[in-house]
Parts: sequence; C-alpha cells; structure tokens
Amino acid sequence: MKVIIIDDMLYARNMLARILKEHDEIESIRTFSDPISAFEYIKENSVDLIFLDIEMPEINGMELISEFDKLEDPPMTVFVTGYASYAINAWKTMAIGYILKPFNKEDIAQVIEKYKLLKGIKQKSLGHIEIKCFPGFDVFIDGKPIGFRSKKAKELLAYLVHNQGQWVNVNTICYVLMGDIDEGKAQNRVRSYLSRLRKELKEVGLGELIEQAYGKCRVNTKLFTCDYYRVLKGELSIFNGEYMYEYSWAEAVKEDILNKVKKM
Repeated sequence: MKVIIIDDMLYARNMLARILKEHDEIESIRTFSDPISAFEYIKENSVDLIFLDIEMPEINGMELISEFDKLEDPPMTVFVTGYASYAINAWKTMAIGYILKPFNKEDIAQVIEKYKLLKGIKQKSLGHIEIKCFPGFDVFIDGKPIGFRSKKAKELLAYLVHNQGQWVNVNTICYVLMGDIDEGKAQNRVRSYLSRLRKELKEVGLGELIEQAYGKCRVNTKLFTCDYYRVLKGELSIFNGEYMYEYSWAEAVKEDILNKVKKM
C-alpha cells in the first residue's frame, strides 16, 4: 500500500508517519506540507491512500478531494483534522474516514482495516483475470475477452505484461512502440496511449491493473494469471509455437522459448 500524508503541520505529519510505519502492509509513505505539490505528485504517481488535513493554506482539504475525484483512478482519502465542525460536509465527499486530532494508533488501525476491506471487495468483484500471450495477446475476465478500442493502447499493455511487472521507462516504450519518430511527438503519443489504456481498463473494472509513477509505468502482476509467466516457471508444454505474434518486438522471446522446448 502506497500512502501519502498532506498536512501543513510538521508535528502531525511526523506523528502520523510513525504510526503508519508500524503497519507491514504499507510499503511507502510520502509526506507533503504543500497541497498543490501533493496534488501534482498524485497525478503522476500511483497512490493508494491519502491522509488529508482540511485547514491548509492555498487550498483546503475539501477543495482538494474534489480535485482527486476528477482523476481517472482516484485514491481513497481519509480526513485528519482538528475541527469536528467539518464532519457533516466531509461525509458528503468520497472520503472513507474522518479522524479528529489528536489521533491515536487505534484510529489509524481502524482506517487501515476499512481500506483493506473496501479494497478486497473491489478486487473480488473483478472476477478472475487471465492474460494470454500464446498465440496472440488477449485479456479475459472470467473467461470472456475484453475489447480494446485502441490497438496501440492494447500493445502498450502487452509490452508491460511482457516486462513481467518491472517498471518501464516512458522513453523505452517510445522506442519500442513508436520507432524512430521525433522524441517529443513519441512521448506525447505514448502518454496519450497510456491515458486511453487506463480509461479503457477502468471501464471494465481493471483500473488498478496499471501502476504509474513519474516517467514510468508497470503492470500489477498480482491481479492476474498469465500463460507466459507459467512458461517462465517451467511449464514449457503449454507453449503452442507463437508468442504475441502481433508484435515484432516479441519475436526474440518466441525464439528463446522454442529453443528451450527443443532441449526438452
């Protein structure tokens, strides 16, 4: 779980961060005193849960959460404030919690458990996600293929699956998908394809399949099964002779698997 804290009070940020570090499921914590900088970070990076103060300079928490809701895949948000008077309006937003300062470990633990419950319900509703790379690339939910309106967006997803959940730099994606066209144009197109891909995946309930950070992205391999990954683990018998035949960049992998099959 990736968490950020937005609060203009240093003491509150540090205390909350210390409590959060006691939870093993939290892999990273970032803190911000400036809500504008925090919002810019959220737009470019994968964030799961936000602890948000309300009374802040420039823009308050109520205004900021309304901006979060405009994002393609908004993170869950918890208000942390010293003012009980905001409670009624806070519950009219998409926030999953409202914690009053001074908070304690139990307050934070309850919110973490609520997040995990909501996350679990959301993932359960997706059904079984299967990605097939032999002979061509397709994504299935409970055995039914999903369609892609953009061929390049689909290819981008295929390339991320091909990279097995590793972070892939946008410049690398530009070279693989776009060839030798102007670098600036290539980057703009790839960002457009990534935006389309995230939108199309969200429409079928797979909004969390792609994780994005500044200048890079990856596929969340915990959410699906994949025949290619099974082959990598030694199940060579399921390989049928072709690997993502639609894409020239996949040819080398096909040859590598064929060589391994011949040695069986």
